[in-house]
Amino acid sequence: MRATRKNVAVACLVLCIGWCLAQPATVTVMVPDYVVERVGNVDHVSIPGGLMLVEEDGRPVVPYFIRKVELPAGWRVQDVGLKNRTGTKTDSGLSLPTVQPDFGPASPALKQPFPNKEFAWSARYEKSPALHIFVYPFRYEPATGRAQFYKNHEFEVRYARSAVRLKSVLPDRAACEPGDTVRLEAVFENTGPAQQVSATAVARRNGSKPVDVGSRDVSIGRSDTLPFVWHTQGVATGVYDVEVVVRDPEGNELDRNGTTLRIGIPRGEVTALRVEPEVFRVGDDIKLTLEFKNTGSCDLVGTAVFLVMKGDEPVDELREEVARTKPGASRTFRKTWKSAGAEKSAVYLAAGYVEYEGTACEPARVMFSTNRMPVASFTVARDTAAVGDPVEFDASASKDGDGSIVEYRWEFGDGGRAPGATARHAWMQVGEFVVRLSVVDNEDGTGTVTKVVVVEEQ
Repeated sequence: MRATRKNVAVACLVLCIGWCLAQPATVTVMVPDYVVERVGNVDHVSIPGGLMLVEEDGRPVVPYFIRKVELPAGWRVQDVGLKNRTGTKTDSGLSLPTVQPDFGPASPALKQPFPNKEFAWSARYEKSPALHIFVYPFRYEPATGRAQFYKNHEFEVRYARSAVRLKSVLPDRAACEPGDTVRLEAVFENTGPAQQVSATAVARRNGSKPVDVGSRDVSIGRSDTLPFVWHTQGVATGVYDVEVVVRDPEGNELDRNGTTLRIGIPRGEVTALRVEPEVFRVGDDIKLTLEFKNTGSCDLVGTAVFLVMKGDEPVDELREEVARTKPGASRTFRKTWKSAGAEKSAVYLAAGYVEYEGTACEPARVMFSTNRMPVASFTVARDTAAVGDPVEFDASASKDGDGSIVEYRWEFGDGGRAPGATARHAWMQVGEFVVRLSVVDNEDGTGTVTKVVVVEEQ
């Protein structure tokens, strides 16, 4: 009974401490006076120890100031409000520069006063927990050249404290097909007594409307795992940030964590690769055609790649952007390779594939050359022979469409070899032997054909 009363007392003390720490606190920020430096016809305004707001193209370059407030472990910021600001100073006749993109056309200059907010804040709780208050004390009117500056700012900060920590959110897979059911596990750690919490999971894609994954009210002990089941039927494809937010019964945020999940699996294949002509003269334009199909379950964008190689040596690379392609859709890409630098009699390889989502589909390959490859062909007197009984072979049916055959090479499958358009060979053991004929034309092109001879006992 005494142990029970003691536990209740400790719990009440923890709640009392949490209630006290959740009361508003005041943070005062005194911004140093701004400095104006005129260069030509442009005024550059800065704040000692401050930074410049240069994130949006076409906006005036104005200074801002950051105040860092360190947080004790276990404290979380619930809200920050601007309670008061004083020390007003006005200026006129200013001409501030505007933010312009590094590449591309210049952005139109903003006409309205900027910035249109007084402050912003963010809190980080890893390693060195801290609250950062971004103060925008300098407001500029581009149309009139007037400016207003506030030196003193008083903020009201509301905190909550909890021993509950959301360590991770683990999905059962990194990607799924649309309509699949995904299981996510929220892993908790609690360094205090068991605490009742509400956990809500939400998914967002590129700033679009959030998708509700689920909510749970549970009591968190020392360590717990809380499952969420997301039925993705009807959910648009894309990469989602899934975030779980944990709150106490009063609505105070205790922690948050998340993961990413792709709905829709990117996949594609080359359905055809053509090279025209496959036999060319040095200097000809070689037309390369690649046909690609999106065989996955989400839209694809990427790059079609044509590689021209001679042996293992890259000769040229041609690329073309792949516009957004829906599942099941196909696209055709055409490029021209100038063969002025090609070597006569060399054999070239064209490979075609599409890069997307940090990967690439299996390439298709086509051989082409300035030389039409010879066609190897031969007849065999009989395809069954006895051990030691010679068999005759005749390769006179082999031909070369744009030249002549200058060499015949026979391999009999037992280590034996022979040259010439005709050959004889006997095997000294029983078995099935692959006879290979290779023919070489006057431009060093090669053609090959095989047949099987069965050797039996006498």
